[in-house]
This record gives sequence, C-alpha cells and structure tokens, in this order.
Amino acid sequence: MTTKEEKMRACSEFLDSMKEMKLKIDWETATAMLQAYQGHPRAILLNPGVDNKITQGFYVDKSEMQAVINSTPGDTIILMPAIHPEDLGKPSNQQNITIIFAALKADRTIDTEMNFDYCLPCPYACPGNYPG
Repeated sequence: MTTKEEKMRACSEFLDSMKEMKLKIDWETATAMLQAYQGHPRAILLNPGVDNKITQGFYVDKSEMQAVINSTPGDTIILMPAIHPEDLGKPSNQQNITIIFAALKADRTIDTEMNFDYCLPCPYACPGNYPG
C-alpha cells in the first residue's frame, strides 16, 4: 500500500524530472500531437453518445491564469479535469468536463485559496487555426 508521503515524494521527483525535459515545442510538433489525439480512442468527448465531438481544448481567462501564476510560491501549476457540480445529477454523457487550475505550494500541495474554473470548451469556441 502506498502512503501519502510516498505519493508526495513520487510527485515531487516527477516534477523535478520535468525540469530537465524540453517542454517548449514547435507548432509542427504540436500539430502532429493534436492530430494524434483527435484520432485516439481515449480522446475526451464533449457529449458522449450525443454528438461525439472531441474536446479539442479549453479557453482560460488570462488574468485568472496570471493570478495563479503570481500566487505560486513554487514553479508549478496543476491542471485537473473535473465535472461541473450542477451536472452531477445528469447522466454521464450529459456532464460537462472542465479544467480546474490551481497553484502548487512549495510542499507540493494544492493552494486551496487559488483555484479557477472558467474554461470554455472547444469545439464550441475553437480558434480558427486549430489543426483538424
């Protein structure tokens, strides 16, 4: 059985290893990655069983993201998939998926004072140059 401390240590080690990775990619690589996702059987569907459109992204308000960045004592922000509370009583194929973004504190716990969910899903509001 994994303890909370072991999970936190593993998370910390993973985040530290990410610093060594090349995180910035060119648009050609991003396009190939996005197109691979669109054809993937585990892609997030916007309305499964209804129109089966693939969620291509989420818009985030820049000022809210900046507030999280500015409040982060460390160098990491966590993006967490979630379901809107008002959708919990609906059938799963009618529940809207969103992204909650939050700052991580230096001890790798979530800063519970700085959480945002204002993510407008794409394909309802996609940028014109989204590769498809």
